[in-house]
Amino acid sequence: MVPTRSSAAYRAIRPSLTSKKGQYFSADAIIASFIFMMALSLLTAHWFALRAQAEAQSVSLLDDANRISDLLIMTGNPPNWYTNPVMARSAGFGLNGTRGGTLNHTMLLQAQAFINSGPNLYTSSMQLMALPLDYYIQINATSLDAAAPPYPPIAIGRAPAHPTDRVQVYRGVLIPVIDNGVTPPHTYYYYGIMTVTLWTNKSNI
Repeated sequence: MVPTRSSAAYRAIRPSLTSKKGQYFSADAIIASFIFMMALSLLTAHWFALRAQAEAQSVSLLDDANRISDLLIMTGNPPNWYTNPVMARSAGFGLNGTRGGTLNHTMLLQAQAFINSGPNLYTSSMQLMALPLDYYIQINATSLDAAAPPYPPIAIGRAPAHPTDRVQVYRGVLIPVIDNGVTPPHTYYYYGIMTVTLWTNKSNI
């Protein structure tokens, strides 16, 4: 005889059926919670690993940028290294016979014309400076002499284009410019900032 809902036999077995259903639910919840916690732990660990990698990469880029900026304020070897970077020993715009930070105006203009003329000299200059990334050098300067003409902005290299990573360092510079159009020749002194940018638009470097 099958017990009906109103029978004593059905009421006797109902608690056990309810208990088993609750046990199944509790086990499923525990397993689901465990899987969720494992996934969350893996995701968190992956995020921290990516963050550490990005921070290490940024530190490396900053070290390279500081190294290059220190190099560029010194005199290159040879001074006109930008005409043939493959045969040069070192890059630099420093005015020969001066302390680091005083730049050669003529060399800046020539380097801008040579390196920006095409990819070959630019790539060779990267290899000379041992750079794995693109670089962009900007110099903006002004004179305290009201009679001095405006200094032309200098831009050498490749401007950042949708960079995935970028670092910048700054150096104060002095640029003497001789005006031979007057007698005797007059020297204007321009004070400015050299900005060295290293950048990449690649996802992995």
